[in-house]
Amino acid sequence: MIKTILENLKHKNNFIKDSEKVIPFKEIYEELYSNKLEMFLDSIKEREVVVLNIKDHITYTILFLKLWEKGSIILPANSWEYDALTNILKTYTINHIITDNNNLSTKQQFEIFDNRLNLVTLSQKFNTTAKDDFLYMFTSGTTSVPKLVRLSYTNVEHNVKEIKISLKIEKNDYGLIMLPLEHGYALIGQLLVSLYAGVNIYFFYNRPINQLFNIIACEKITILWTVALYLRMISIFKKESPTVRLLSTAGAKFPFEVYNKVKKMFPYAIIINNYGGTEASPRISYIYDTDAKFLKESIGKPIGGTEVKITEDGKLAYRGKGIMIGYLNQKERKDDYFVTNDLVSIDEDGYIFLKGRADENINLGGKKVNLNAIRDYISKIKSIESFECKYNENGNFEKIDIKLRISENFDNKFFLEEISKTFNIGISFLNVIVDETLPIYNRIKKS
Repeated sequence: MIKTILENLKHKNNFIKDSEKVIPFKEIYEELYSNKLEMFLDSIKEREVVVLNIKDHITYTILFLKLWEKGSIILPANSWEYDALTNILKTYTINHIITDNNNLSTKQQFEIFDNRLNLVTLSQKFNTTAKDDFLYMFTSGTTSVPKLVRLSYTNVEHNVKEIKISLKIEKNDYGLIMLPLEHGYALIGQLLVSLYAGVNIYFFYNRPINQLFNIIACEKITILWTVALYLRMISIFKKESPTVRLLSTAGAKFPFEVYNKVKKMFPYAIIINNYGGTEASPRISYIYDTDAKFLKESIGKPIGGTEVKITEDGKLAYRGKGIMIGYLNQKERKDDYFVTNDLVSIDEDGYIFLKGRADENINLGGKKVNLNAIRDYISKIKSIESFECKYNENGNFEKIDIKLRISENFDNKFFLEEISKTFNIGISFLNVIVDETLPIYNRIKKS
């Protein structure tokens, strides 16, 4: 696959754009094979683990492709603080960190498209068992304590090919990526798919959300890569983007409460919702909104090369070429199927339907409450900006943090009483805090 991507960079007249910086594919190819870059990375040996901690997306892309070609094991980060990075990774064997942290003073420095990079060597230890390891990626931590997932070349390359097939990407497409490249969907399902297909790329991450529609119009974006959270955020705008022909969401179930608004904003776009997690590198199923089962809230059918089943206790299990090797510093998976905590049903046509999560049935004040039900209920009455479950170091549930976009006359007491009454939760377990640092029209309530 890396050969196909390199051929696209060498011969196609496409480009990558990040803010106002536009770099043609051919310049990226030339930089990949510059003597300076070769010398900068010379100390990195095959099968060594390298953390990419770079803010600039184009630079990130170049380093990622070069390390892939060198046979490195890559751990994607994205502008993490250096001290925090080394603290987080202290339990793992990490050989090198490449960072654009300009506060560091190291012997090995390199400048690429005006970005100064530092190469920090931490260890010369080598893991001889990691023969097929390609990426080490942290899970999101939204449903449990974050773990470091081991993905193989087979995992990643299989899913890139399958995602490209399902999206039906055309040669003149121009995709906008909203997520950071440490995110599995952004890196594997968007950047690598785009490079493999040989189409133009625009990096939007870290830009103000109110600039999105102007950029789509000016750039004539045809594919919008996003997630449910961003769809909820942009649904407040009364804009229309007729150039977008495909809107691809990922990770969770589609946010159906904003479906009609989204269709008005992107009147000519077909929506595809992708479902999966980091362990699936990063997708197991997909569905188009042209499918009758979409509005029945199905997450679709499995992608090619993936099989699914339901366990005796109702959980979704899957296996296939895209499924991870295992978690780092843990035993490799022996069971053919990876069992999730998603509670599902599968109809006679093979469509998967989410019913909740086994780990979302929590105890609040002696009452069993389903977190998914709370999220769905609140999303019907208020615009949720984020919904995050917090867990302690043992992986046990502690609390839910919800951010809401509200009006000035929002009634705290009524809102809490409604949640308490609907789910039979004692009012003492609920709280609302106003973020006074935000302007009144942009104020967020935290529940």
